[in-house]
Amino acid sequence: SSPPYADAKRTGYPCHIIMNNKNALSPAESLLKLWCDTLLKHQVRGYGALQDGGFLCDACTLLHGRADNAILPLMLMYQISGEEKYAAAAEAAFYFSLRFREPDGALRNDSAHPWKGITVFSALCILKTLEHFSRLLSDTLREELRRELRISADWVSRTIHPGFQTNINYYAAGADCLIGCGKYYDEDAWTEAGKELLSYCMAHFSENGLLYGEGFPHDVRSASGCVPVDIGYDMEESLPCLADAALRLQDRSLLRKLAGYAHAMLDFMLPDGAIDNSFGTRNNKWTWYGSRTSDGMLPLFAALAPYDPQLLPVAAKHLTLLEKCTPDGSLCGGPRYHKLGQKPCIHHTFSHAAGLAEAILLGFRGDEAEARVPVITGEAVKYYPELRLYRIRFGRFVAAITAYDYRYGTYTDGAAHCSGGTLSLLYDCKTGPVIAGSVLDYRLTEPFNMQLPEGPLSHRPLILRAELFEYGTLYSTCIDPTAEIITEEYPDRLIFRTRSRFVRISDWRAADEALTLETVYKFTEDRLQMRFSLSDYSREVLLHIPVIADSLPFSADRAYTAVPCFCLSPGFDAVDHILPLDRPLTASLGTGSE
Repeated sequence: SSPPYADAKRTGYPCHIIMNNKNALSPAESLLKLWCDTLLKHQVRGYGALQDGGFLCDACTLLHGRADNAILPLMLMYQISGEEKYAAAAEAAFYFSLRFREPDGALRNDSAHPWKGITVFSALCILKTLEHFSRLLSDTLREELRRELRISADWVSRTIHPGFQTNINYYAAGADCLIGCGKYYDEDAWTEAGKELLSYCMAHFSENGLLYGEGFPHDVRSASGCVPVDIGYDMEESLPCLADAALRLQDRSLLRKLAGYAHAMLDFMLPDGAIDNSFGTRNNKWTWYGSRTSDGMLPLFAALAPYDPQLLPVAAKHLTLLEKCTPDGSLCGGPRYHKLGQKPCIHHTFSHAAGLAEAILLGFRGDEAEARVPVITGEAVKYYPELRLYRIRFGRFVAAITAYDYRYGTYTDGAAHCSGGTLSLLYDCKTGPVIAGSVLDYRLTEPFNMQLPEGPLSHRPLILRAELFEYGTLYSTCIDPTAEIITEEYPDRLIFRTRSRFVRISDWRAADEALTLETVYKFTEDRLQMRFSLSDYSREVLLHIPVIADSLPFSADRAYTAVPCFCLSPGFDAVDHILPLDRPLTASLGTGSE
């Protein structure tokens, strides 16, 4: 029989571009088509109601439960092209998602994962599909979507409120969902509940404009006063939802405020359009462009561009990075995944396709002139006390040194981010990333939202660190929460002096309080010199300096072992330079003179 979309083009809803004329597509639309075509290739058909409509993941070899996030981008591609295969795929993805519906109205994350909070994201995708494409839907599907959206929104209204034990990204999404569904169904109680969540989130911005709450309780502070921040989730999920909620309310004052916060976040973007999340509470899910299961930052910049003209060029630069991470049609976790034989998780593709679709609907094209990431501050060094982090822009380098001591809930299970006065990031504006600190011990803290490494290359941390192994326990400097950092600024150089202990991951207990590592980082125009010394050389300590492959030349004042390695977060291959620290040691990155 004819598909339900056979008469869709006679409804009068415009198909604004005729497909098969590739030159007519904007860069953003071209990437969306590439991703949607990949989703069609991976969509399961002919296996029965429990599997049909899901997207088979090459990396995880399963059907991820959040497939309904693809409904919005697939329907947009149907509108753009007029090709019914996209609408049919959207409908199949929707019906597949219903197999995860729980008796209380929530949707499970996956078939074997009980987390229900993702119901809010499913609701948002359905809501936006109804708002933009209602006239393209068959009567039956339109009513099914409306019915399921009401069920999901009701669960969100009963569940996501202050006190619900989850990260603040769900509160931001809840605000957007309830305000949107309240207006769509004319449910004032939902709208008011959404406004309360919105106000709650807006009260959780730090003194430097960073949204905190990626940890629970949201307001808890570490011993040094740090708050739970994850740059990836802030830029790719929470702030886009807050901006969308403000748009729904037509609150220009709030939109201007959010534009200021979005502008402040540009300090964590790199010249190639990437995000520095080397220290984030959830950087175990860090990809070079964001986070593994979020929708992306493009809707944020598209929504707030009228209030800050710098945001669209940044978005266009970020789009070029996403293109580089899509070598075969699937969005990979980093630009080197394909080269290293790492299979792409299909979750990246359908979740970021949803964000890209939303940005296109907001007017984003991706061809903005002078696409670049601006340096938003004239300061060579900027300190973030809420992160105990120094952001450095000097000479050809962008860098971060941190002693961030917030301990996320799954810290000991594989989410141990950089601390310890560690150089968590080094980016060379001429060659690209040089050091990109991963987690110390990569494990599947979210088994259905992460993937394991493949291939013969050794999977190791990419954190610069010194290690001590005694009595079966590993002690490392890169996670010491009490590290000290002292700065010295001169016209021709920057100097950072750090002191850190050797601590174990389980409880941050030191191997010996008297044993410390002193590190001096000296930045000049074209070179980073590092000097390492111990308070006691009687123990067998090894220094690890993982340098991303094909970046800057490395040199040291002694012989070292070079081990090729790779880490899935953020997805680079590197050479781990391992040096014995039996006396003071000097090493350098770059070609310039002292």
